[in-house]
Amino acid sequence: MKHMIRFIAVTILMLFVTSLCFAQENTEKAPIEVEKKGLGYRYTYQDKPLKKLVDFFPIMEDSPEAVSKVKKARTSTGIALGSYAAGGFLIGVPIGVSMTPIGNPPWVLAGVGGGLVVVGVVFHVRSNKQLRKGVDTYNESIVLFDAQSPDFEIAFAPNIIAHFPQVPVGISAPIYVVFRRGEE
Repeated sequence: MKHMIRFIAVTILMLFVTSLCFAQENTEKAPIEVEKKGLGYRYTYQDKPLKKLVDFFPIMEDSPEAVSKVKKARTSTGIALGSYAAGGFLIGVPIGVSMTPIGNPPWVLAGVGGGLVVVGVVFHVRSNKQLRKGVDTYNESIVLFDAQSPDFEIAFAPNIIAHFPQVPVGISAPIYVVFRRGEE
């Protein structure tokens, strides 16, 4: 009777421990996938498209270097959008004036607006390069993290005697744990 109670208690404890092992949440980070599309890139994370720069920050929170590069990309994007808007306005004013019978349109404004649009294109290209560098930095940090993390394996083997490399240990429990370094 005493052995039966001990057997049931050990069995319940082992079921509880194994259920805790399998109930852990998967905290592995997946890489951000980059796909060439037209003149730019399409970014996806776990099959979900990343359309805004704000979408990158929660994913990259563990990689401060990648976050700083994405912040630089966000700044460059803001400058590009501002110069696009100002350039478009300055180009549109002379075109609008030319459609009215007011008189001579100020074409110098259109030239300044064209210059601002060119500046916007330069900042936009710079923003795309910085975002790509940030994504590459993040993906490299994920690969390095996975390669250094140990891999745990729980296996069932009834009544074995195991000899570990340094110390021979007799195990009569039905579970043993193997520790390995991460493999690709």
